[in-house]
Amino acid sequence: MFIQGFIETIPHLRLPLYPVTFLNGDAGHGMSAPVYLPFDGGLIVTRKGLLSAHSYDFGIRLWAQPVEGWPEAVDYQDSIFIESMQQRTILGFNKYTGNENSRVSIPAEGFLQAVSKRGPIIRHKNKDRNLFEAFDWSGCSLWRHSSCGTVIPTPGICLIRENLGESLVGLDDSTGTLIWRFSAAKSGDRDGRDTSNEIWGGYPSVVVLGDRVLVVVVDGRVFSLDRRTGEVLSQGRTPVNGSFQVTPTSIFFAQPFCFSEFDHREMREVNRIEYRDEVQPLYGNHAPTLNAFCFSEEAVIWTTMHGALMGVSREPCFPGKRTTWIEQKAHVLMPLAVPPLIWGNHMYFRQTSDSVEYPCGLICYRGSS
Repeated sequence: MFIQGFIETIPHLRLPLYPVTFLNGDAGHGMSAPVYLPFDGGLIVTRKGLLSAHSYDFGIRLWAQPVEGWPEAVDYQDSIFIESMQQRTILGFNKYTGNENSRVSIPAEGFLQAVSKRGPIIRHKNKDRNLFEAFDWSGCSLWRHSSCGTVIPTPGICLIRENLGESLVGLDDSTGTLIWRFSAAKSGDRDGRDTSNEIWGGYPSVVVLGDRVLVVVVDGRVFSLDRRTGEVLSQGRTPVNGSFQVTPTSIFFAQPFCFSEFDHREMREVNRIEYRDEVQPLYGNHAPTLNAFCFSEEAVIWTTMHGALMGVSREPCFPGKRTTWIEQKAHVLMPLAVPPLIWGNHMYFRQTSDSVEYPCGLICYRGSS
């Protein structure tokens, strides 16, 4: 299952970057901002009315399937799944061929959230209650859980980030029975609006690493939980906070002028690089902001509030300074917590526009050799 911001292996990509291809958000059914999933042949992209797979540089369309509306695809093993609300059906397609390989009729209209070994999990409303509901592959309901948030299936246990981050629960994936619940203590009080213990939304704040669950909360505390029992195995606090991405060993935090690596096994910062002198001139008269970022072994790349893509090399280059890169966009929105993606020696930027004169789409960049 693809989790935005979780990186199994840190990729390679050197600055500067060069735009290669633009995949238009209009696939013939109206403009939309493409939603993508990486796979080991390139990218699978959902646009209004079309689900399609493309090579890394978008030079080859591998397959395409017409779809209803503009669904967000979910991956599981070798398949991609989407919902068809009008038909009340979950459809599955082979990642590599695009051939339909499963069809599950469900007795509810809802949004597909995840797929597990047992079947699809959807989010819908019942009598004004937000529900997660799990189905088997024949369409029979297995369980319901009243909540809104994020669902992450794991072997035998389904994790749900509840009520926009107040807690994390582990449910038996066959019955929905509550096995454990975790909630961090609050660390402050800001006039009754203390969010210090909330599990971050929009970031990879819940990551499953074997039988360990990593949880990151708003104030920078990091918890390592036993996936089977919810017991806190260890905890720490990051010295740098803000936008972050996770690998099997570390949490990487980025701010406009620094990049920090926090080892989540030892619960300590193990590396920090600072690059104010090189990066500050890129901002000019704009405030130094960082909305979301991606990184490679060679570079850190991020979006800003004033609509720019920026990057800096992680190591100094000749004659002793780091390489920097900037591309200023016009009429382009850069949401918080929606990072560019580095995949297959390319970087992808999801361009959403605030003007009908500028198209939405996906931009593919290549790095320097």
